[in-house]
Amino acid sequence: MSERAYYKEALICYKHGSPRAAVVMTWNIAFSHLCDHVLNKRLNDFNTRWLLAHPNTHKKKVRTIAAFDDFNEELKESEVLTICRDAGIISKNIYNIMHAALGMRNAAAHPNAVIIDSVQADAFISGLITNVVQKIA
Repeated sequence: MSERAYYKEALICYKHGSPRAAVVMTWNIAFSHLCDHVLNKRLNDFNTRWLLAHPNTHKKKVRTIAAFDDFNEELKESEVLTICRDAGIISKNIYNIMHAALGMRNAAAHPNAVIIDSVQADAFISGLITNVVQKIA
């Protein structure tokens, strides 16, 4: 599904009073966008930094990211963000925005007492789309 179509679904959730779903879906768009960018333009930089940052992971065999699913199978989302920052794939500012957004996504994605209202969801969606999706090209 294209980012645009997925974004339209996220906005439908938002408009119909499901801010948690909109937050989770918007995170998925931004993280997917970052992973696609790595795969298409910065894969060598990412794999090189991963090897340096996590040498114990590669003791038995040097592992690399080669396809989209590898990100989810090999690394936590927070690790992907850190590797991207340390490899110069994303700036410290984009890292900070995405790291904070990951925390909010985690709160939104699991049943708990945290309240996510439309104002928070609006800021979350706007922040990720404007500062991540539109900036990482």
